[in-house]
Amino acid sequence: MNSIFCLIQPANLCRPVFIASCSLLFLGLLGCGKKLPPGKIKINGTVTVDDKPLIFSGEGIFAISFVAQEGTEVAGNRLEKSNGRFELVLSPGDYIAVVTATDGFGSDGYDPDTQKVGRVIPPKSLIPIRYNSADTSDAVVTVPPSGGAVEVPLKSL
Repeated sequence: MNSIFCLIQPANLCRPVFIASCSLLFLGLLGCGKKLPPGKIKINGTVTVDDKPLIFSGEGIFAISFVAQEGTEVAGNRLEKSNGRFELVLSPGDYIAVVTATDGFGSDGYDPDTQKVGRVIPPKSLIPIRYNSADTSDAVVTVPPSGGAVEVPLKSL
């Protein structure tokens, strides 16, 4: 498959130009992404604790949910471990941010090697526990009709 670009470009540029042209054409035919449902917008943001991005290492649960202050809408996704970033699709409005960040998954107290039941060890929360529930979280976020960047500032005290 030759391209007209190959006829007018130097030989060392033929293949990259052709590949780039085909890629752009392919993306244009497919569309650059899924269409959002009516009334929904896409937001992205960062969870911070005391003005610093929430960063994780190791295993655990790292998630965020937005619970509508009025109505029943809930949207959730995982948090990026390296920078506390997230993306959500939801309706514009005011939401309570519910954040879960733990240093592990906890233990059910069952040791498969000995088949003995021990004590249950819950995972340790990396943030104040009040942010783990919509009933106690004071992190209120307004999602604008235009979508875009949204910050979720948490306080350690």
